[in-house]
Amino acid sequence: MATLTFSMETVTPLFMAGADPRGQAELRPTSFRGALRYWLRAALGGAIGDGHGALARLHREEAEVFGSTDRASPIVLRIPGEPPRTELYRPSRSGMDYLYWSMAGEKGKGTPPHSLVPVGGRFDLELSLRPVPKVDAAAAELTLRRAVAALWLLLQLGGVGARSHRTAGGLSVAQPERVGDLLFSLKGSDPSQLAQELGNGLRTVRSIFAELGAEAPSKPARFDILHPESCRVWVLGSWPSWEKAADELGAALREARRRTPADQRLAFGLPMKGVDMGVSRRASPLWLKLSRRRDGGCFAVATLFYSTLLPVTEGQVPATRGLSPVESFIQQFKPVEVRYA
Repeated sequence: MATLTFSMETVTPLFMAGADPRGQAELRPTSFRGALRYWLRAALGGAIGDGHGALARLHREEAEVFGSTDRASPIVLRIPGEPPRTELYRPSRSGMDYLYWSMAGEKGKGTPPHSLVPVGGRFDLELSLRPVPKVDAAAAELTLRRAVAALWLLLQLGGVGARSHRTAGGLSVAQPERVGDLLFSLKGSDPSQLAQELGNGLRTVRSIFAELGAEAPSKPARFDILHPESCRVWVLGSWPSWEKAADELGAALREARRRTPADQRLAFGLPMKGVDMGVSRRASPLWLKLSRRRDGGCFAVATLFYSTLLPVTEGQVPATRGLSPVESFIQQFKPVEVRYA
């Protein structure tokens, strides 16, 4: 059985609960699998596209890696060893608390704050392949490469657990630094260098799926797709600590939403207080990620998916109306865009 072990460390608070949402934080392989599915689907869409028949093919390719309701996954995820310590979320900074607002307790309702794995928590994540006949070895190797590519995307652009779109659940990898051509431990010391490394990694990820095709997505895409025409990535800047970065990003995001008319705030996600868009929930197409610098500071990375914001009904033209406020929020930081075409 081929096994890869990634030594992880939390860069930002990780909110991942068990059966009780307000219970003790738990590191669960199922939560990692769900997050990996999202990023795998984005990478698959970048090759297969989202045209007629693409979704059925995408689901088949996804099942080849992470299984389906009627097919076991060839990839086994484990988190061995003792779990890292946990603590309760304690609000401390206004901007940061805006990012993590739903994790605080509600005194009026008597609900406690959420539990979290604090910054500096360490654990291992194992990716293993189930045993396969020798004749299937090449296919199994490709399956593992695709799972590793999904993990690279999760670690560099996103996170795991609650509020991961808003910097929570950020992770770094101490070992291995590299798997194949994918560099997991980025070495850039300034935003331009980091943008170049991210661009190299994104091109490598896309090459892993290139044999599936090279279909351009719709405009806007029908779902979140990793493709230069439907996904843009920026390095927003550098901060001396993750707390400072989260506080400034949260304050800026709060102000950006405040300035945006209510009927245009959809791009920042649903639900929104006092706003009825006909659906109860829509995850924001904007991901904010904090990555650790080697000197202990951090970089902020923004990923924006240009995908349909609301379900499309018959006769309705999908639109990305409302994304311009998100772009304005990003541009205020004078970011360095990541090029990966």
